[in-house]
Amino acid sequence: MNKNIIRNFSYLSILQVGNYVIPLITIPYLIKTIGVEKYGLVMVAQSSMIYLSNLVDYGFGLTGVREISIFRNSPQKLSLVFTEILMTKSFLLIVGIIFTVILILVYPKFSDQSLLLISSFLIVIGNSFIPIYFFQGLEKMQLITALNLFSKIFFTLLIFVFIKSKNEYILVNLLQGIGALISGIIGIIIAIKFYSIKIISNKIIRRVKYRLVKNWNISLSSISISFYMNSNGLVLGYFANEEITGLYMISEKLIFLIRQLLTIFSQAVFAHICVIQDDLKEVFKFSKTVYLPFLIFVFFLFLLMFLLSDIVSQLLIQNSNTELRTYIKLFSIVPLIVCLNIPFNLLLLARNMKKTYSMILVSSVFFYLIIVLIFTKYFNVYGTIISTILTEAFVTVSMILVVYKINHSKWNFTI
Repeated sequence: MNKNIIRNFSYLSILQVGNYVIPLITIPYLIKTIGVEKYGLVMVAQSSMIYLSNLVDYGFGLTGVREISIFRNSPQKLSLVFTEILMTKSFLLIVGIIFTVILILVYPKFSDQSLLLISSFLIVIGNSFIPIYFFQGLEKMQLITALNLFSKIFFTLLIFVFIKSKNEYILVNLLQGIGALISGIIGIIIAIKFYSIKIISNKIIRRVKYRLVKNWNISLSSISISFYMNSNGLVLGYFANEEITGLYMISEKLIFLIRQLLTIFSQAVFAHICVIQDDLKEVFKFSKTVYLPFLIFVFFLFLLMFLLSDIVSQLLIQNSNTELRTYIKLFSIVPLIVCLNIPFNLLLLARNMKKTYSMILVSSVFFYLIIVLIFTKYFNVYGTIISTILTEAFVTVSMILVVYKINHSKWNFTI
């Protein structure tokens, strides 16, 4: 196995431990302190901010990594890419503010919780300034790990210091945003000080326009993924009461943590896939030695989550809740479905097939919208979960079929 993949995945696995342990500490505390209903409101607002964070990221988590990895030995090129991405994100933050105002005006629950949504926007600001793409492109995963762990640990400490009653639920997302913002500032300082990055101030408007046009297809794909991953709370919140929405958001948060493991794996191997993309022998070798063991690992995670849902429920809300157990069991299949599309997903990106990639994901949004509104209206929370499962299956099958069609004459190796 490639040493860089092992090293990168090791650092990112350390990060994943933090991603698991910290929420297992904060979720029970928050539910006990602010209650399931308020926790649901906080998580729905947080989902909206994650969606906006993906809008502001504008696909740079993929294209930025690719460019930084290509120009890693050219300080001038690195500075140019870094500046363009930073300025484009700053412009998109303004768009995000406008979107937040519209959300407050048109969504009933957020009209009543405008202060919660406004305070939550700091999450978007913080996430937009953390230069994860930069350190990932340089394969400095230890810095990504350090920045993210610092953000989460700092946020956790703030939670225990400031959240003492139900009325302080408005502060939860604000505190998370503060942690992310401080990490972002530290990341930018490290990039400038230790990697000779210079902010290039000339022709900024032209550079931002160039990035907006260049990244449109990948951005559309990222926004599409974010849309069907983070809209469930909004849709369910429209049809269901706050308690049901709160229990659903707890289960979704748990599954999102597992999905983060898939994201980390993809980040760790993406640079390697870019190198071997045209050599199908190497692709199959990678599938056998790296991807297949990971897929088996995810399958066992699925079994554990399904079988231990009762214990998980007790850990999260201090009692065995039948509804929460059922939600967790149904949701546990989602990471496994997503894991099945990882090599096909990465091959499309490595080959720079932006239009094809975007077409699949945009189609999935339309598919999701058609079924989620109908299913949630008639089957409530179960309809929302089933819609998510079917949408992820749609994406996975579509990517497998597209990659197979492109390479059908070359698939003459066995895994």
